[in-house]
Amino acid sequence: MKLVVKNRSYLVTEAELTELFQQYGTVTHTHMVVDRETGASRGFAFVDMPDANEAENALVSLHCAEFANRQLLVERTRSGPTRLQSRPRRGGRRW
Repeated sequence: MKLVVKNRSYLVTEAELTELFQQYGTVTHTHMVVDRETGASRGFAFVDMPDANEAENALVSLHCAEFANRQLLVERTRSGPTRLQSRPRRGGRRW
């Protein structure tokens, strides 16, 4: 299950976030979202946990929990079309 972690401190590293979620189970991947141009953190991250029960336990335990002087907001990611699939097709050249 993929979780989104919002309102995290900009000082928290990927390793620290992974370590926090590993207290609740196996973490296969953690991705901190950064600005493409500046490389600055955008304040949210994604955490992949393969076991749904472990992920649910982490979600319940860490949602609204304080970590690095910030109140984390942990949610399930929305399922649905990917960003590219959901964009309307723009005009342009047609062959």
